[in-house]
Amino acid sequence: QRVLLRVRVKSPRGNDAVLVAPIISQRIEETADDARAMVWWRFSEPMRRVIGASDHYAELHRQTVLALESRYAVTLYELGALLHRREDPVWRGTLDQLREQFGVPGGKLDRWADLRRRVVEPAVAEVQQLAAFDVTWREFRKAGTVIGLEFRFWPKAPDARAASLRELDSSRVGRKARRGGKAERVVDPAL
Repeated sequence: QRVLLRVRVKSPRGNDAVLVAPIISQRIEETADDARAMVWWRFSEPMRRVIGASDHYAELHRQTVLALESRYAVTLYELGALLHRREDPVWRGTLDQLREQFGVPGGKLDRWADLRRRVVEPAVAEVQQLAAFDVTWREFRKAGTVIGLEFRFWPKAPDARAASLRELDSSRVGRKARRGGKAERVVDPAL
């Protein structure tokens, strides 16, 4: 609900403007503490208009979205799903645009080192492990200070894609350790 939609529009006076609205307008969460608790949500009216008029489609794989543990990884996955098959599969922006894109709360993670450590690196690692596409990133500096970031996406090779699908079918327990290379891989002798 903190991720904002930004769409170029005309203002009521006919000038170029930007409509800023939440993607999700509301949600209902059951308060039960068991695995059967459900969440219902609704796209906001501006988001429904954008979806209805869109000629761009993202390939969101339900199992992948549900397997991602970080909301920042979900946002990066959605961005990659939208871009990875395009001619120029790149997102570029300033650090403020990155914070807005990923829904980083205002006043949080003001230093680049914290933003990199808490948002960028974990999200990239999680998407690389579970998505059908790959992602890399690089920073832009001016006078030694990071001023922007770029994410580049592309479809994985068939064997890497198969490894991601196997990881999705595996137990969530130990996934973070496997991602960091800190857990042994169990090899099925039948394979």
